[in-house]
Amino acid sequence: MTYQIGHFSLRFALDGKLEQLSWHNLPGFLYEADERFELAPGTSFRVAGWDECFPTIDPYRQSPVMGELVGTAPQFSQRSGEICQKWQTRQCAVTRRFCGVPDTGELLLEFEAHNTSSVPCEFVWASHALFGTTGLQEVRVPDRGCLRGFGLNGTCTKQFVRTGDPIILVRDDLSIRLRTDQPWWGLWINRGGWPAARPAGFGCLGIEATNTASEVPAGGIVQPGSMFHGTVTIACHHRRETMTSP
Repeated sequence: MTYQIGHFSLRFALDGKLEQLSWHNLPGFLYEADERFELAPGTSFRVAGWDECFPTIDPYRQSPVMGELVGTAPQFSQRSGEICQKWQTRQCAVTRRFCGVPDTGELLLEFEAHNTSSVPCEFVWASHALFGTTGLQEVRVPDRGCLRGFGLNGTCTKQFVRTGDPIILVRDDLSIRLRTDQPWWGLWINRGGWPAARPAGFGCLGIEATNTASEVPAGGIVQPGSMFHGTVTIACHHRRETMTSP
């Protein structure tokens, strides 16, 4: 299933996973692999696309790795200029929306989790966008300069950096600017070191807008009847264009 929002093209798998995102007529820039991994009994994950990790990244209490949304097909609806996906977890009604930003040409991702239970919900939200590294020249990180060198060398690292200025991915064909209303970015650089049993297999870059610099809930709480709301905006520019200030 492929949908158009402005100049962005979004391709979803039948199970609701956002597999690929492209802009204008350029090739898609998210990472795609064919292999699947079992996250929990009966739940598989393909190393590709853009997922929402909620309410955890690492296994926590009753929630498996990457949480309760990944590998679970959402309800799906589409109307002019908007795509909406909805999940129901043990505690929360969760919605992810993609829509255009008027007058800017940006794509907006909105995530909402409404606690429908009678007890507080501990959570991490990590909007896990998995980018391909082929043609990626550098990543400009707030207050950390530039990340370069994404060739396969059998390593895998992750770090958290404060948000503020946007993250900018500079590719051969375009620049991609990411902004969020959350306080942290999680940067996962896999140069073939994950999974350990398959060294030099996958080469990809995960960029996660997140509410906390942790792999498990570390203070994030949605109280009964309350809602968590997070956003990510994506802007693209041809490399020949001059990028404006954030």
